[in-house]
Amino acid sequence: MNRLFLLVVFLIAPVAKTQQLPPLQELLGRIYDFSARYTATLPSVSCDESIVSQRVKKGKVKKTVRVEGTMREIRTEDSDDPFREQHDFKTANGKRIKNELELQMPYFVQGAFANMIGFRRRDLSDCFEYHLSWASDGKNVQLDISVKPFPEEPDDGRPRRHISICSEKVWQGSRWRVIADPETGRILHNERTITPENANAHNEAYFAAMDYTSQQFGGRTLWLPSRFYTEDVGDKGRMYANYSNCHRYTGEMRIMPDAEAGYPQIAPAKPQ
Repeated sequence: MNRLFLLVVFLIAPVAKTQQLPPLQELLGRIYDFSARYTATLPSVSCDESIVSQRVKKGKVKKTVRVEGTMREIRTEDSDDPFREQHDFKTANGKRIKNELELQMPYFVQGAFANMIGFRRRDLSDCFEYHLSWASDGKNVQLDISVKPFPEEPDDGRPRRHISICSEKVWQGSRWRVIADPETGRILHNERTITPENANAHNEAYFAAMDYTSQQFGGRTLWLPSRFYTEDVGDKGRMYANYSNCHRYTGEMRIMPDAEAGYPQIAPAKPQ
């Protein structure tokens, strides 16, 4: 089972194609503010989940397993890992699953829905290089992000702690691409790629991409993942997942202060 490395950076902010792109630092400030509010107030959710898992050899699909079920994102009280992901698989290739332990998917990534929701670590923003441009549709914004090289000894005036925290929390060679609505700062699409060496060494997804859409939660509109795609190193395995019919995962909810972000935080839901 692969786990998806926490996506550290994505989102964007208001611009218009007829105007100049906003200053990067102002843009990043809006990004972190939006992400903190969103992550702090997102409740535990339950969604219908449809997965296509494939084994690939030399570009040709050798095995496909189609799975239907329910995916739940449950809030935790851990500010570094605010969501826990659960899967309840119902059918595989149209047949009822009697024992999930017998379910064999060629390729499966755990934690995609939660880990690609947004970035929370404002203290890591200086670890990256950013390139801001217009997206190909001409109305949204694209942000390409890469990791800065970090020398063993500081030679540019940065404090030693800066180099230490970046080398500890971020992998060299990682890249992100984000497409966002310039009017709201909400994510439309994001991608993350790590090096093959890190993917193999840490049992992580080599490439992952997520699309997002708005969904109604009573009187609220939430911007949630709708489609996920990932592939293994060398394109030996692929996984496609679609999420729909999302609703609040009901249970006892408590509002707690979020000391880090300064926004209300919803406690974990308890299944009824």
